[in-house]
Amino acid sequence: MSWDCDYCERPIDAASERKCPAKGCNMRYCSKFCVDDHADWHARHCASPLRPLTTADKLTTAVFADEFPDDAETLIDYCFDKAGGADGKTNLLGLYIGIIKHMSVNPSRLNQWRAENTLKEHIKTLFESIPSNARGGYYPWFLRNEHIFSPSPSAVAPINPSHRCAACGNVATKRCGKCLKVWYCGGPCQKKDWKARHRLVCDPNKALSSADRLQSAVKQSKIPSDSQVIESYGFDRVDGQGQSMLVDLYCVVFEEGTHPMVVERWKNEGILLEEIEKLLHKAPHWKTSRILPWLETHKFVLDLQLPAPAKDHILSSLENTVKEAHLKLWNSIMPNDPCRSMKEIHPAMRRLRWSKTDVGFFIFVAQLEICHPSPAEDSWVFLGFCTCHDAAEEDHLGLTYQLLWERCSSYDEFLDAFRTSKIMELMDAHGLGSRRLLHPYLSNVLQSKFFPGFPSVWYLKQHIELGSDSSRQTLIPSIVVDYGFMNCKSDAEYEFLKGIYTKLFERKDVNPVELHNVCVGGKLHQHITGLFPELKKKKRLEALLQNPYPLPDL
Repeated sequence: MSWDCDYCERPIDAASERKCPAKGCNMRYCSKFCVDDHADWHARHCASPLRPLTTADKLTTAVFADEFPDDAETLIDYCFDKAGGADGKTNLLGLYIGIIKHMSVNPSRLNQWRAENTLKEHIKTLFESIPSNARGGYYPWFLRNEHIFSPSPSAVAPINPSHRCAACGNVATKRCGKCLKVWYCGGPCQKKDWKARHRLVCDPNKALSSADRLQSAVKQSKIPSDSQVIESYGFDRVDGQGQSMLVDLYCVVFEEGTHPMVVERWKNEGILLEEIEKLLHKAPHWKTSRILPWLETHKFVLDLQLPAPAKDHILSSLENTVKEAHLKLWNSIMPNDPCRSMKEIHPAMRRLRWSKTDVGFFIFVAQLEICHPSPAEDSWVFLGFCTCHDAAEEDHLGLTYQLLWERCSSYDEFLDAFRTSKIMELMDAHGLGSRRLLHPYLSNVLQSKFFPGFPSVWYLKQHIELGSDSSRQTLIPSIVVDYGFMNCKSDAEYEFLKGIYTKLFERKDVNPVELHNVCVGGKLHQHITGLFPELKKKKRLEALLQNPYPLPDL
């Protein structure tokens, strides 16, 4: 049977046919060009998209239906909440219709502009590039109302409010009506923080179930610390990698709208495995592509009646899986120098004079289907995992790399792109540009990792993410000089400064690139007290945050 391309409608040559790998999707394309050009439309219509839909996707769907967006997040992200009455909102929708329909700006690009807080500047550039008599009536309205496109208060533009939202860090206008202690910018953030953190401390007299505590932990991308939760929900039956997978699994369960009370009932009735399997099979493919295959071989984690393997066996099995992955990759890329065991691989690498970077990249690729790098590994920085805000974003980036490796023609193609800082171009060439654009700071790492002046903020984040495994003794010189640790006269001052940076990286509104820029501009204290006004009372802080910047002109 012959097929026509779902994008260009030309007949498909079997040799060049490209199919959507998502379960339940029958889209077919004649070439990689059609895959790439159709990627954003495909994401909005795929039965099981391989990337999460952004608010830009939702705006685009509304634009093509000539309707206003109907979800609060999109209305906020694209300034409908600031546009005033019906006339203002209608003009704003007309502006987006021109940008998306007639100027063909795709959702991935729009999402990147919004994430970088450059939407206003790019809209101006688009319209100024065409003759004035062809700009229509919406652009003059935009020029009169461009103030509504100013970015929300964030690390890009620090301010000094009396209260900040506990969830997003923006200016707070309301507080919890029960405890009157915690502030929020609005209902969505209050609801989000209630599930993740606040309900655990708001009313200490209220009884909380183990499922409530489970939800709170996974909403923060953390492995639970409560012993009852650990035993009830399988965390004591797997190793560290399995625990991370369980966090991802339960995160999907709650994201799909399951109430903790329901999860608790499933556990008590002994149907946790059965119900979660049904839920995961209905969830979007991009959320479950790694979780479902893992669950197939780890059902004992959710069904406590099934025997769990001994911990020694778990560790041994994982070690064997890793060894097999390393041997498989080595023998596929080095057929003239085969190895029969792990003991032979490292001597072969030394004999071939592989650099430390090449060895690290080999380990990364070999383990792609098993796990992604941890902050203890250099590849966590050099491959951009340091730019992710939480474990869910790291998993998304890990899957992007896995898809990229599957689409590369050879190991050398992947390695050469890494060595020459062209992995972003390789992602785009293999139809993964829309996934890449969901990580707005990725380019800051991937395009500069082998060049002088690599932003030290990513090493700072690595140091912070290592938690108790990092100390004054493990600080590298660039962090010591840039971020004030050279001024610490005691371990207590080091821990105080480390605690500030820990809180800073926990906030979603913090822009690490901007943090680095204010660092080299010598304005760390001004910037950090803008984000945390309460720190202005700490007299020692200004002295701690001194650094030698800005450097004098030579």
